Amino acid sequence: MRKLVYVLVAVFVCISCQNKQGTNASGDQSEEAPKVIDYSNVKEKSFSELFTEIEPNQIKESPFDLFPKINGVVTAGDSTVFNSMVIGDGALGQMIGKYVTIFYKEWVKTHKAILLIAFVFVGFIAYTFINVSQMFRINGAVQTWFNVIVKDITLLGQMQWLPLLAGMLLALSQYVPEMVDKRLKLTLHLPLPERKIMWVMMAYGAAVLVTLFVLTYLILALWLGIYYPREIVVSAVWASLPWFLAGLTAYFCVAWISLEPVWRQRIGDALIAVCLLSLFFFNAKSGAYVPFVFYGAAIVVAVSVLPLYSMFRFKDGVQ
Repeated sequence: MRKLVYVLVAVFVCISCQNKQGTNASGDQSEEAPKVIDYSNVKEKSFSELFTEIEPNQIKESPFDLFPKINGVVTAGDSTVFNSMVIGDGALGQMIGKYVTIFYKEWVKTHKAILLIAFVFVGFIAYTFINVSQMFRINGAVQTWFNVIVKDITLLGQMQWLPLLAGMLLALSQYVPEMVDKRLKLTLHLPLPERKIMWVMMAYGAAVLVTLFVLTYLILALWLGIYYPREIVVSAVWASLPWFLAGLTAYFCVAWISLEPVWRQRIGDALIAVCLLSLFFFNAKSGAYVPFVFYGAAIVVAVSVLPLYSMFRFKDGVQ
């Protein structure tokens, strides 16, 4: 009798387990499958086809754990007109530093202009090499030196306008895109004070120009030193220094004008810039500009503050 009871209990337990498994299986089948979003032809799809609304309590993971794994998307607008952008790219700034990130952003904007400027400077250096060699080959050393010393011919006179054009081109390629559709607002929302952002942007442009100018100086000075005495080479370098300072002044002036939000103010700023730049291009004998070099450097420092003024006017919404 006792054995029969044990058998009946075992049969009852087996039947109960089978019923429970069947119930779970049917329940799993009855659950709604998760929605799979098709992202092909995104521009033709509606808001509801691209996004699934969920409650915040449905997010099981911490946002701090999610963002390092996947990039989030922030969307502005409503169900009829909306625009989305990927967020979370600030990790680049955390890895290599915020200032280096701004430098990289500026390089992306200006690398084509920088390559063009570098190509022009290389072409001028090559032309100077060929021209000097030809003068010594055809006229001889005595006649060539006579023309430079007695007739006061400037060795680097052909490059008078190159630094000016280089500074203008670099500033246009760097700051005009910032004013298209007022993109400067996005730049100023970076996690840095606005003043520091502008200083870093201008430091990038100034560093590029100074690097190009210094390399050009060194190459030309070394090459001219083969054909001319040291005194003539030093005189030529001092005579061309105001032109390089004019290039830096032009860079800051064009930045100042480009960031100005009011067109009438831009015209006035342009007239002031022309007057300042004209100080660097007076015709004078060799050595006459040497005392002015220090005043020219002071002008560059003073003009470097002007883009900040235009930036603050833009930020304040001046129309």
